[in-house]
Amino acid sequence: MYTGAGNISREVVVEHLVNISRELESLIVAVNSLIGEENLPSTEYLDKFLRQDVFTSKERIESNIAQLLLYIASGRIELVDSKELILRITEELRSITSKLEALVHRVKIASKAGVRVPPSILGEIKSMLSLVTEASGHVTTLVRLMGRAYGNHSVARMMETRNDKVQEIERLVDDSYRRILDSLVTEAKDFKEYVLLRDTVDLIEDITDNLSRLSLNLYVMGVSLASTTGATYEESQFEM
Repeated sequence: MYTGAGNISREVVVEHLVNISRELESLIVAVNSLIGEENLPSTEYLDKFLRQDVFTSKERIESNIAQLLLYIASGRIELVDSKELILRITEELRSITSKLEALVHRVKIASKAGVRVPPSILGEIKSMLSLVTEASGHVTTLVRLMGRAYGNHSVARMMETRNDKVQEIERLVDDSYRRILDSLVTEAKDFKEYVLLRDTVDLIEDITDNLSRLSLNLYVMGVSLASTTGATYEESQFEM
C-alpha cells in the first residue's frame, strides 16, 4: 500500500509518464517500419498512417501531458522540487511527438516526389531508426524504474546504466548521421532528392537528441528521488 501524500503525488506523476512513454515507444516502432525499402510507402498509405497512428498517439500523449501539468499546477507541495524537471521532461516528450509527425510528413513528400532511398544510405537510415527504437525502450524502462527510485540508491544505479546506454546510442546515431551526409553528396540523384533525404535524417538525428536529453532528465529525477528517505513504491506496480 502507498502511504503519505508525497507517495501518492509521485505515483500520479509516474503513472502519466509511463502511459506517455509507452505510447511514444509504440509510435516510434510504427514510424520505424516506414523506411525499410528503397521505394517509400504510397502517399495514400501514409495519409492513413497519419490519421490512424500518428494523430491518435499524439492525442493520447497530449492528453496525458495536459493531465500531468494540471496536476503539478494544483500546488502539490511534494512536487515543488521536481517541478522544473517534470516540465523539462514534458517539453522533450512534446518535441519528440511533433518531430515524429514531421518525419512522417517528410516521408510522404518524398514518396509523392518519387524519391528512392539509395541502398548505401538505406542501411544507415534503418540503423538510425533501430537505435532510436532501442533508445525509446530504455526511456520507458527509466520511467518505470523512477517509480521505484524513492529512497532506493540501487534503483538509481540501474537508471544510470540505462541512461548511459541512451547516451551511447546518441553518439552512434551521430556517427551514422555524418556518414549519411557524406554519402548524400554523391548518392542523391538530384538536389530535390538530396534535400528531402537530408530533411528526413535531420529529423531522426533531432529525435535522438531529444531522447538523450529526456533520458538524462529522467535519470536526474531518479537520483533526486533516491536521495529522499521514506517509503518506496511497491515494485509490483511497475514490473520490469
